[in-house]
Amino acid sequence: MDSSINATENIINFKTDATAGLLRCEIKSIIMPLLADHILR
Repeated sequence: MDSSINATENIINFKTDATAGLLRCEIKSIIMPLLADHILR
């Protein structure tokens, strides 16, 4: 059970960091922003 919770928290943290990085233009991407948003969901 703890490994499931940890995995879920890791995914949430990744999505949060990726979204913040994209919004602050800290992550350079060759894909369209709309596609990046879709991938994060």
